[in-house]
Amino acid sequence: MNTRPAGPRARTLTPPIVVGAVLLTAVDWAATSQGWWWVLLLASAVLGAVVGRWRALLATTAAAVASWGGILIIVATEGSVLRIAQVTGGLAGLGNNAGPIVIAFTVLYSALLGAAGGWSGVAARRLVRPATRPAVAAVPVDPVAVTVPAVAQAEPVAEAFHG
Repeated sequence: MNTRPAGPRARTLTPPIVVGAVLLTAVDWAATSQGWWWVLLLASAVLGAVVGRWRALLATTAAAVASWGGILIIVATEGSVLRIAQVTGGLAGLGNNAGPIVIAFTVLYSALLGAAGGWSGVAARRLVRPATRPAVAAVPVDPVAVTVPAVAQAEPVAEAFHG
């Protein structure tokens, strides 16, 4: 039973985040199928910047895992993924039976790419967002105590170098 009150502070996935995650999965699936793995980072950054909430990181990470994991599952039906992962693990010095480890690292890498892109987008949005709070002085200042002389006396500077 959920005892949290439903209100503006309720933690739910809003429709823009869900729609963005579905679109991100489709875009990344299409791009990664063509060998453009780096599109995940850019598309995640766009989703993070558009949505602008830290919950977008969950959406970008889930979309990355869904798209790369889905591609791996489809290619695995051809029977070549585990064999290639075992060879790659052997070349990396992980042993001859390291195929599942290489596949897990591949999916983990996609999750990290999605999270990094989403975080970059959210951070970029916060950089360009206008300040919502007025600036407040850290210490109250008495306006009478702070005086600036109208004309500051300049001290003569002795010339150290003669040309």
